[in-house]
Amino acid sequence: MGLVGWTLITAAAFSIGGCNLFGGKEENPIERIELAGDITDALTIHANTEILVNDHLRFLAEGDSGLVFEGSARFLLDQGVNVLLPEDVIPPPTGLVEILPSGNHKWGYIKYDHPGKSLNLANFTISGGLTGLRLYGALDENIDVRLNQMEISDCDLYGIYCSRVDSLIALDLRITNCDVGAYFSECTVNLEYSDFRGCRIGIRNTQSSWLYLNDCRVMDNSEKGMFCTTYANTSADHVLFDGNYFGYYDHTNRYVSVTNSVFVNQSYYPVEFVRMWANYVTFEQNNIYPGALGRYVVLAEGSDQEGSGYLPIQDNYWGTTDTTVIVDGIVDGRTRANRGLVVFDPILQSPVPDAGPR
Repeated sequence: MGLVGWTLITAAAFSIGGCNLFGGKEENPIERIELAGDITDALTIHANTEILVNDHLRFLAEGDSGLVFEGSARFLLDQGVNVLLPEDVIPPPTGLVEILPSGNHKWGYIKYDHPGKSLNLANFTISGGLTGLRLYGALDENIDVRLNQMEISDCDLYGIYCSRVDSLIALDLRITNCDVGAYFSECTVNLEYSDFRGCRIGIRNTQSSWLYLNDCRVMDNSEKGMFCTTYANTSADHVLFDGNYFGYYDHTNRYVSVTNSVFVNQSYYPVEFVRMWANYVTFEQNNIYPGALGRYVVLAEGSDQEGSGYLPIQDNYWGTTDTTVIVDGIVDGRTRANRGLVVFDPILQSPVPDAGPR
């Protein structure tokens, strides 16, 4: 088959109480195999297969159907092991593909690095790596990625690290308990109905990327819910920012649009801007509730790239209609030297009724 370093252990029935480990019946026993090294031909993984990977693994088959899943499968990766996906991956028609550590350790990463190609992953659970999924294009050949119903958790560095991806569309993506949930650099990304929670930074958008969030949740991240920096462009519509340290943190971003979103229970400030382009900011029709000690917005020193001296953040509801309370929760040129002003008036008199995820 052109398999280098591939060993079949056994194909044996293993059942508990009439069901196998993947929730099937006894007539669908688990097949156990070992994979390592380079796989040069297309490979089909049968339903209810458990794969032990004890060394770096590269799927090198070119063209269609490089790796085909017929049903549920479970990869168990040894410490530090990296896996390179082939050009074409066929997800299972039913069932779940799990990628987990084989013991009490961290494996390396799952990588897709085929410029000019497309990746479609659905019904995958990835847990316990240094970086869950690494996606790479190239200067002149980007890649297209579709993710659907995926969960990534407990990664020491990144849940997803994405660079030079021409189009990433994720629907129902859930990333939890990683250092950085998702990192985007020089990408165009659409995220819908997705969750980023329990990380240090939920989402980092940087290096001229375009990021569009719709109906997402950014929750319980210990440093920043969203961190947008270095000429990145961000649109967040119907997003919930709940329980983060900073909700939305913007440093040298370019185009910004935050609308129909909810900021609640931040433990520091819901919003901070540093060195923004004020003329490219749309921040309206949101429900912005104060963080701890009544904090609302920080406009940092040297915050305006174009000399306009203001941050437009009008037509929002602030959890109160008392403008003196709002001013007391804003740090800007009213109380600090060398800063512009947060222009928040006019305010909405009542909450935006359909703000937040729908």
